[in-house]
Amino acid sequence: MPLNIFYKEDDFDCITSAAICKSKHSKSKLIPVKDQFPIEKVKRIDAVCIIGCCPEEFETLENIWNLASVLWIIDNRSEIKHTAETHNFKERLTFPSDILYDTSKSNCSMIYSFLNEGKNPNYFLTLVSNYVRNDHEDDNTLPFIYGLKSWLHLDLRDPQNWKRLVYPLRDADQKHLYELIQRGKHIKSYLEKENEKAAKKECFEMTFEGHKAIAVSRPYVSREFFDPVYNPKKHDLKVCFGIEYNMWKVIIYSDKVDVYKLTEKYGGFGSASTVLFRTKKLPKEFRLEGK
Repeated sequence: MPLNIFYKEDDFDCITSAAICKSKHSKSKLIPVKDQFPIEKVKRIDAVCIIGCCPEEFETLENIWNLASVLWIIDNRSEIKHTAETHNFKERLTFPSDILYDTSKSNCSMIYSFLNEGKNPNYFLTLVSNYVRNDHEDDNTLPFIYGLKSWLHLDLRDPQNWKRLVYPLRDADQKHLYELIQRGKHIKSYLEKENEKAAKKECFEMTFEGHKAIAVSRPYVSREFFDPVYNPKKHDLKVCFGIEYNMWKVIIYSDKVDVYKLTEKYGGFGSASTVLFRTKKLPKEFRLEGK
């Protein structure tokens, strides 16, 4: 039977993870998840892989487990770790079902090792993993991500190119991926100049849930967008927000605060360092400081 892969549709880590799984199981079905997990799409005897969008409620999780013939869960959110350990979920699953919930790792690194007998990801996937964990110690991390995004469709319409990233078997594949790093360095240089102008013009300070933040009214910017105006001694959070699909979309980044716990009441998705939530009405704190 084909594997049904449920993944968070607007999360780079989850998209990469789904591509890794699809590369290993070519006949699998990809099912993007926007907000709430669509349990109605899980049919009895399905083989199911859930990446980064696992329901937090144990009752819902148990229902999926009872329906699926095989259940793989890959999710690095702290809430999933808490749910799994509170209910001894890992111990109750029988092979080949399994759950991976290491909060210190990216989802894509966990699923790669899981599907490849414990092997570590290749260098390029390691750069992707570093990026989603906000680890930029390797200077090639951001350039590779910029080069990768300029080449690859992130909506999984390009399975052959994803496979070149996941399993670069030929010398030509290796050469191409290194060339993306060089391309990304030029993109990075350009973006840094443009970001600096935009950030200084558009960003403002606010307080959210008791934490000082630097914010911008845009539906999406990367955490690097804020660098020209972010002060780590002054700001705990980086916030972007804007209208998308007739709702407010809010993304919060932080290296100092567990933003997943901070925004728990808003029903967000993400990790301790990055969280996204949608709402019809913005919290009252989303205003210019002092206004």
